[in-house]
Amino acid sequence: MANYSSVSRPAYVWDAANTQWVPIGVGPHTHSVADMQNAVSNLGGSTIANTTSTTVPLTISGASGQSVDLLDFKNNAGSLLANIDANGNMAYQNVNYAGKNILINGGMEIDQRNTASSAVTVSNTLKYIVDRFFLYNATTSSPTAQKVSGTNVGTPYAFRVNGATSFTNGNIAQRIESLHIAPYAGKTVTFSGLIYGSTSISGISTYAIVPSAQDNYGTTTAITSANISLTVGTTSTKFSVTFTLPSTVSNGMEIGISCSSGIASGQYIDISNFQLEVGSAATPFSRAGGTIAGELAACQRYYQRFTNLNLSGISFANGYAYSTSGASFQLPLRTTMRTTPSGNLSS
Repeated sequence: MANYSSVSRPAYVWDAANTQWVPIGVGPHTHSVADMQNAVSNLGGSTIANTTSTTVPLTISGASGQSVDLLDFKNNAGSLLANIDANGNMAYQNVNYAGKNILINGGMEIDQRNTASSAVTVSNTLKYIVDRFFLYNATTSSPTAQKVSGTNVGTPYAFRVNGATSFTNGNIAQRIESLHIAPYAGKTVTFSGLIYGSTSISGISTYAIVPSAQDNYGTTTAITSANISLTVGTTSTKFSVTFTLPSTVSNGMEIGISCSSGIASGQYIDISNFQLEVGSAATPFSRAGGTIAGELAACQRYYQRFTNLNLSGISFANGYAYSTSGASFQLPLRTTMRTTPSGNLSS
């Protein structure tokens, strides 16, 4: 016999085996584990393990092929506060902390390349717009993209893609470094975000792919369970899709939205608050870096821009001229970068 309560706590559970309500916790008393097991016999096929030892925890085990959460914690209004999914991953709602969001710069706040100054044309190429997010255009058309105010989606900032004639196929996504995503292999994750269209736009869906070689997207394999069609129109819509990460994410992963029918000239979409997190529920958005400074540092692992370097009396690099036409300088990086970087100068 296991003692489940030592305080007065009136409650009843249904004993399915004996078809009766059983009082539990009404003052100090004991109940058999069998009573508790019967009480949860309809909990998604879950079972409670027998234990009378003080060194062994009470265990809830999912049924074979369990697909729904093992346990949900809700308030009296029915809102989810925390959950344990079918794979045993626990997630807390309304909690923001660094690292919860696997996607860097999901709020589209950091824009080192373009500083939101103008729209960038993307034709038959992949081009990064806001940090970590790119637009890929598979056609020779000329859509543009840039960081804008997030008024349409209810956030401070958004990533906007303006359509173009003959723009019939493109993706907006982030490629997650293999070292970053590999620890999540086999886990249930949820991808969520906000999307708005200047008009009703069809053919837009979520997608995820993994490369065949580490961080090399020459050939890829789709994670089909990550694909859902999105309703895009003049009302901001929050979407979410839950799926399990395969072992092949050890090579990295690309995730985002696909515009399989393109976006017509004169139309646009705004996206923001992209989040990828462990668990089967889409929780409130939080930055991968926790703070805006942390988000910038995470972005600068992949790209750094040094501007206003011609200010009088300010030193930004040390070096020497080794000839009348050449020089060598050392430029201190703001954070350690993913790999040996390349660079270029622009006016």
